[in-house]
Parts: sequence; C-alpha cells; structure tokens
Amino acid sequence: MTGQDQTVLAMGLGYALLGVVLLVILLFARFDWRLKAVLIVLVSGFYVVDFRAARALLGWASPEALPPKFKLLGARIVEPHSLAGDAGAIFLWVEEVDNDNFPSGDPRLFRLRYDAKLAERAEAAAPVEEASAETPAAPAEGAPAVNEPHRFLVPGVKQEEEIHIVTGSWEAGAPPAPPEPPQTEIFQRGQFMFNRRFFETKFSGFFGIVRREADKDKVLQVKTPHALFVAERISRIAANEVHFEVLRGDSRQELMVPFAEIQEIQLKHKKP
Repeated sequence: MTGQDQTVLAMGLGYALLGVVLLVILLFARFDWRLKAVLIVLVSGFYVVDFRAARALLGWASPEALPPKFKLLGARIVEPHSLAGDAGAIFLWVEEVDNDNFPSGDPRLFRLRYDAKLAERAEAAAPVEEASAETPAAPAEGAPAVNEPHRFLVPGVKQEEEIHIVTGSWEAGAPPAPPEPPQTEIFQRGQFMFNRRFFETKFSGFFGIVRREADKDKVLQVKTPHALFVAERISRIAANEVHFEVLRGDSRQELMVPFAEIQEIQLKHKKP
C-alpha cells in the first residue's frame, strides 16, 4: 500500500469513526425514528462522497515544504501574468532519497511560489526529455549494426586472430551524401486551433528561460494580418493571448498577440 493510499484510508476511517459515534448517539436520543433514519442515510452517503473527494485530491500539487534530499524528476514553470492576476508558480516532481541517495518514497508533486532565480535553476536542473519518435531505433539485441564487422571464428586459430568480414562497396572513395536540410513545420489556421493547449503541447520547449539542447536552434515565425515576425521564446500565455519574445535590433521585446489574429506559425531552424 502506497503512502497516498494510507492517507486516504486514514481519512476514510476517521470519517467512519465519526459516523459510528453519531449512530450511537442516535440510538439513545429521543428523536423520531424517521429523523434518525434520515440522519443515518445522510452520514452513510457522505462517507462515500468523502472517500471519493479524498482520492481526487491526490492529483493536486502539495504546498508543503520539499523533502531535505530529493531527486528532481521534472519541472513546470508557470510565469506570472499581471493582467490575469496570476502570480505564477513552480511545479516540481521529486522523489525523496535517503543519505545513500536511494529512493525512500513515492514521487510527489510540489508547488512553490514563483521566483525568477529559482525558475532558472529548476529549468537547468530538470532532466532532458527522452528522444522523440524521430530518433532512429537501436538495432535488436544480438543483431550486427550497419557497417559493423561480422566476426567468424576459424577452428584451430586463436580468438584474437579471428577473420573479420566488413561490408564494402564498389564505389571506392565516393563522397558521403550531404545532410538533409532541416525541415520546417507549418501550422495554419483552419487546420489547427490556436489556443493555450495548442502552444503548451506543440511548443513546450519555447516556454523555458533556458532552452534545451534539442530546441535552442529553433525559432517561431508568426504571421498575423498586421505583421510577420520571428519569436525566439514564449514568455507567457493566457486564456486568449500569447506573449512572444522577439529580437529587434540589440534589444529583446515582448509582443502580445491574441489567438484570433494568428494566421500561420512556422517552426523552423535559425539561419546559419
């Protein structure tokens, strides 16, 4: 039984104990039997409601203090938004460890007050995302890799003197094929719905203060009825608008664009 299950069970037993106490009081109270029956049904029904509500609380981030020692499994930074009255927050998914750095509990989610320096540290310390589906799959276990030598043991010959047969080609000295140019992804209105969920799903790497290695050379080209600009970062996002960080001259500026005005977004690589 996990720690969360123990907490929910303790809350359920506590509520059940209160129900038992109420039932004992009703047995000796001089109330009408119909009133007693109604109270018993209500207490029994709220026991089920309390148990389900306690289970629902397990998915929310805890405002408690972080463990003394922990391993950071992930981080989510919500930057403050003055217009919407959102003070921002830092969500950390951590796993508590003991003095020998071995896990000593289940992973938990914590919510901290937003702080710019803490947000930068959390972004830098967060583990890098795993390789995407575009990454070539590793060869099956036991199968020789491409262009790797196939080894054959010759009877009566020491293993150090085994014969190696390597895949060759008749085109000796042929130059390697040039690398393919980076692909540009295009998102047009009508094919995609531009909203907060779209940006947080498609361009999650653009929200961080510190860009990850896989996204640091990518930019967003945004087209609206009034302008066409290139954004290097999404500084914040609200229910109906998104704020881009653009480079104009030697300074960086924040540009607010309503979702309704976005006509097209291109995810492309920076020009060398």
